[in-house]
Amino acid sequence: VLSYDELQQLRTQQINYEQFEDTVWVMVFNQRVPFLENRNARKALAGAVNHAAFAPLLGNDLIDSATFLPPSLTIYSESYRKLAGFTREGSYRPKEAKESWARALQEAGEPPVLTLLTAEGSSHPMTAGAVQKSWRDDLALVVNMEQHPLDELSALVQDGQYQIAILP
Repeated sequence: VLSYDELQQLRTQQINYEQFEDTVWVMVFNQRVPFLENRNARKALAGAVNHAAFAPLLGNDLIDSATFLPPSLTIYSESYRKLAGFTREGSYRPKEAKESWARALQEAGEPPVLTLLTAEGSSHPMTAGAVQKSWRDDLALVVNMEQHPLDELSALVQDGQYQIAILP
């Protein structure tokens, strides 16, 4: 098993390999941040992420997913997603997100300056940029972004030193 960076090095050597998706990247909200403990705030932020905006940026190594189950998960050599009847439901709901955002502002007040943490490399910064754009366009919310090596990103989240993060 190779990391993404190791795979990039392997590709230059023309070695045969088999690739499969076994990791799902998710956005997490630190609910210890007073504004983000509000359910409507989290619901608005999640509903205002336009997957269609970042899916083309993912390249060949990542795919957009609407479920926590990686595509490589199989049962009896069949896709678990297919066997379980998972369908691609759109999670991008800008109208509902705006309504939830308005409720969040009433309940929790104005949000602090929020920062989205993401991993360096691959297409993660571009994906996070598309998320920022969705929030700006749909919620009129400007969010900062910080890029960190994955181990540092994990440590920040583990220590609770984050507001929003995209994690494997």
